[in-house]
Amino acid sequence: MSTKWRTLGSRIAYENPWYRIREDTVIRPDGTEGVYGVLERGAAVLMIPRTDTGEIYFLKEYRYPIQQYSFHLPAGTADPGERPEMAARRELEEETGIRGGVWTPLGRFYIAPGYSSQIGYAYLVENLTVGSSHPEGGEDIQVELFTLPEIRRMIQEEIILDQLTITAIYKLELFLQKAADGG
Repeated sequence: MSTKWRTLGSRIAYENPWYRIREDTVIRPDGTEGVYGVLERGAAVLMIPRTDTGEIYFLKEYRYPIQQYSFHLPAGTADPGERPEMAARRELEEETGIRGGVWTPLGRFYIAPGYSSQIGYAYLVENLTVGSSHPEGGEDIQVELFTLPEIRRMIQEEIILDQLTITAIYKLELFLQKAADGG
């Protein structure tokens, strides 16, 4: 049995300003023909704005799809042709009014590779300057500060359920451990 997918054709099934859904006609690894839907979006960017005392800025935002508030890191999506770090800088200032003096890339990750081609980038942001935020019209956002132990507890108690935030915090933990180990 072959392990390679083949694409016979593609069409855009749906598109709006934030994402599009591509529908591919494929030959599956078992040789049968089928359809595969792929969600396409710009790169996701997640920022971990950390104060000089180690607290991390979080957002409490009403999320329409789940009809409730969600705690998550500042995040956004790169515009077409925009570099991820530039998108991260723009999104952080829009959502929180924060500018960072030191930006450390923590790595990248696929958001949901079973149905999306979107990739995410996480950044630790330090040497912060806090100004006025400029959220978009559909954003109902409150900015809050938490320590890393509080964030760990909120993840364990399922107060923080946002998968991108949990991934970025894990990448931060790995970065801090490596730094503590002298790496």
